[in-house]
Amino acid sequence: MTILFRYLFREYVKIFMMCFAGLMTVYLVVDFFEKVRQFIRYDASVINILEYFLFRVPAISFQIAPLAVLMATLLTLGMFSRSHEITAIRSCGISLYRTSLPFLTFSFLVSLCLLSLSTVVIPFASARADYVKTVLIEKKSPQISKSLRPWIQMENQTLMNIEAMDQDGRTLRGIHLYRLGPDFRLIEITEAQEAHYFNGEWTLRMGIHRNLLPNGGVSTETFTSRPLALSHTPEDFTTVG
Repeated sequence: MTILFRYLFREYVKIFMMCFAGLMTVYLVVDFFEKVRQFIRYDASVINILEYFLFRVPAISFQIAPLAVLMATLLTLGMFSRSHEITAIRSCGISLYRTSLPFLTFSFLVSLCLLSLSTVVIPFASARADYVKTVLIEKKSPQISKSLRPWIQMENQTLMNIEAMDQDGRTLRGIHLYRLGPDFRLIEITEAQEAHYFNGEWTLRMGIHRNLLPNGGVSTETFTSRPLALSHTPEDFTTVG
């Protein structure tokens, strides 16, 4: 059975590698032609383009590996059935479970690899790919990093939503403040382009403040600068990010 296990395992791995390589090639080619105009527009160098796709490989592998396992299983079993090897194995009294053990073992190993990729490699590689695309190719400022639109509960029954922030956490962008009344009715909405931290205080800049009146009316006030009573420090945001 050890010889049979190694044989089935070896054939399965070969088919899997061919399926994986084919899917990876198709994915990269399609992704390249989708972005080629953008690369040309920003006059990106070949090295930066190769570096971008290199750091994209872990995330792509995570997406195509399950499909490659499925394709390899079907193709390998089809190949064995065509050459009557499955019939020969069954005629020797070997159960289907023992026959499928190499496939289950390899699938388990692939699952462990994908788990390690998703927890360690993919976050780093994806962040690096975004950096190459944003900073090295598109020539944008490296200071701004997208957030996950976090919600923060402040005092006076106020909720704050943030769209993005700088890497150092000292500037928050896309600020939305929603203040609720005692009956949890929305009474105030404040929107600002950014909130900046300076000398231990937060300040809203370039925004608009709306009061929702009980009679259904709305009073609007624009402002250039306005203090923000936020107890969080830049370190809190960079730690969360």
